[in-house]
Amino acid sequence: RFEKAWRTPIPSAAGLATDGILQACLQGEVQMLYVAGADPVREHYEPSLAERALRACEFVIVQEVRMTETARYADLLLPACPFTEYEGTFTNWERRVQRFWQAHPPQGEAKPDWQVFAELWLRTQRQTPPFNAGEVMREIAALVPAFAPCRYDTLGEYGARLGNAL
Repeated sequence: RFEKAWRTPIPSAAGLATDGILQACLQGEVQMLYVAGADPVREHYEPSLAERALRACEFVIVQEVRMTETARYADLLLPACPFTEYEGTFTNWERRVQRFWQAHPPQGEAKPDWQVFAELWLRTQRQTPPFNAGEVMREIAALVPAFAPCRYDTLGEYGARLGNAL
């Protein structure tokens, strides 16, 4: 259903985990690395491996809320904004979809992560991606059965509890 909706094939094999990606960078198998919302230089159990891998890449893009240790290696830094600067939803451990609201506008040129990804998608694909939190929720509801009853505009203060059909 995802391939049909997105009009693109989805790989059948799982991708690499963090260690595999870092090793692939060191072996020259990855020339461009895109890091979003993560700081492997600070968070990886072997920070020097992350540093060497970032240095080995020809081009590093980092999409982050703040200047992190990893962001210092970026050839291109894309400013993301924290969740307080946009609206959206999250699904908690009890399978409750809850809505959150923007507390204040994004600073400078910062954008929500999903919007940066949507704009990149627009530049590389023929299909138009969702462009607001409601559209994202509609797409999730259309593709994931457990989310089908969820309507962004009616989530309310307590959200909605998901069924079992994930």
